[in-house]
Amino acid sequence: MAHNVVHVFTKSMGKHAFVAEIRSQAESALRPASPLYVKLNNRVHGNEHGRTIHVQLPFLRDTIPVGIVFRALGITADAEILRYICYDINDNEMVEALIPSIREANEITSQVEALKFIGRTGDTVGHDSERAIAYGFF
Repeated sequence: MAHNVVHVFTKSMGKHAFVAEIRSQAESALRPASPLYVKLNNRVHGNEHGRTIHVQLPFLRDTIPVGIVFRALGITADAEILRYICYDINDNEMVEALIPSIREANEITSQVEALKFIGRTGDTVGHDSERAIAYGFF
């Protein structure tokens, strides 16, 4: 599979409707490509948010809501997150489709909370919160 290219796969069955895979690698890097997955979840029975977007970062064992990724990057306002994702913020259909993903991340309101969440999701079981925050920066 080519590196630094987005590949989108349709999933006919299972938890995800679509999966985008990006394998990033610097031209001069001697280490293997680092995969990142962006997944559009099917509406699961009992999920009050509806179809949401999750991200699986290379160092995480589980996916995390896309809104939490943006908050970890310091983009904490919902409207600002939408502006980064939407090509045209006036496209009401696109904005409405993204609202469930934004709502899903509403419990996490700051960059520090998002980094702690990511640190807890990664392979840092048993470490203190400072180390978890540092881990979230990777």
